[in-house]
Amino acid sequence: MKHLIPKARGTGQPHPVSPPHTEFSSVEGRGTHANTDLNSAASATNAPDWMVCGVGASFCLNDVLSKSSAGDELVVLDESPRPTTALDHSPRHETKTSSGILGPEPRERHGLTLLELIVVLLITVALAGLMVPLVSDHIRDASDDATKATLAAVRNAVTLFWQDDDRSPKQVPKIHALFVDPTTGTAAFRFDPTYKLGWRGPYLREASGAYTIGSPHASFSATYGDTGDRALLDAWGRPVVIQNPGVVNGLQDVRVVSAGPDGEIDIAPATFSSALNDSNDGDDVYVAFTLR
Repeated sequence: MKHLIPKARGTGQPHPVSPPHTEFSSVEGRGTHANTDLNSAASATNAPDWMVCGVGASFCLNDVLSKSSAGDELVVLDESPRPTTALDHSPRHETKTSSGILGPEPRERHGLTLLELIVVLLITVALAGLMVPLVSDHIRDASDDATKATLAAVRNAVTLFWQDDDRSPKQVPKIHALFVDPTTGTAAFRFDPTYKLGWRGPYLREASGAYTIGSPHASFSATYGDTGDRALLDAWGRPVVIQNPGVVNGLQDVRVVSAGPDGEIDIAPATFSSALNDSNDGDDVYVAFTLR
């Protein structure tokens, strides 16, 4: 605490007022209550109220300045700092309740309740149930498209083979004959450079698998090839086959068939393509065409 005493004008000496014997190192309280406490302390020690100053009490300096307004000089009797009492000025977070009364801010909630988790799970299951058929249909469509591309390649190879065949009658080949020259022991079908006829393959460049009689289903019979023959596989990993129902109106009916998703060849080899419908073709994927 500092005692500030005004000097008398012209003398250079302080007013003959004795400093109080009782010092107040700190005053607790705020606002007008602090002023009252200080004034009370000043009265109790018979000291002028402008000489009793609590740290942080702005009215003390104002009183001193008002009393020395006539031009008196001020003398600082004590320059040593005094400890202060820390006051809490930190902001408080308050929120208004439904009744309009201010209260402490509610704690932030983390996580989900059991009911909320159940709702989320139910929504997820419902969305999954909607997505599964859509995804399945998309996969089936993609597999059909890939298989049809393979069947189209075999159809083109069979057409070229048919054009090169100078035998009478011409024969519809098995898949293996599109990769390997089938003329072993059959001189009539060997390529004749003079007439430019005969086998000029391979008509398919690369096999993607091998044929096995009775696998993966009994419908894969010796009609379509021998075990170990080269083969092209469909999108489901099964060999495609060539069916030769016969001649209709002078045209050779030919089909390239995939067993489809179920792995069983549902179309009977002797059924003409014009007679195929949903009741007898199962889930087979096929390309039908005719050769003259």
